[in-house]
Amino acid sequence: VNSSMHDPSFTFWRGNAQKHGLMSLACLFLNISSKDKGILAVYAGDDNAFDYKEIIILERIAQSLSYAIGSLRTFTTSSQFKKQLSESQKKLIDYEIALNETSIVSITDEEGIINFVNQKFEETYGIKAEQIVGNKHTLINSNYHTDDFWKQLWETIKMGKTWVGKIKNVTIKGEEKWFESIIYPF
Repeated sequence: VNSSMHDPSFTFWRGNAQKHGLMSLACLFLNISSKDKGILAVYAGDDNAFDYKEIIILERIAQSLSYAIGSLRTFTTSSQFKKQLSESQKKLIDYEIALNETSIVSITDEEGIINFVNQKFEETYGIKAEQIVGNKHTLINSNYHTDDFWKQLWETIKMGKTWVGKIKNVTIKGEEKWFESIIYPF
């Protein structure tokens, strides 16, 4: 709007513009994102205050401002994501610590080959991780359970379901022990 006093599109705002001595207005579109849009309004005290060169400069400023706002929002979202990720990682570490302090943990592949045991496992069975990792649980198997028992256990976890029950195992010294067990497939 080169003249707020004469442009018909400015009729609604004319009174306020006159009250503040605003005679020209340049409105520039801000394309912040696919769903966020805006207007940058620049007012001047003279009629016809903005020439062609100034409009081009203002358009570049509007483009830069759109980019800056979009970048700031992306950074803020990214910072929030990083904070949430950090909080989630801390929770996982806390859960792992609690689990390792209270439970015997072994992790196997789909074939039953052990690829991790925690310290509680080592203490309970009297066996070091290096001795059992890479093997099956047969080193601690008491031979109490039937083949059908193990078949049902493996069918349950291969279906993605959690198996809960008692398992009788044996320590490296030959002591038989019953364990309330939870086998969670992941």
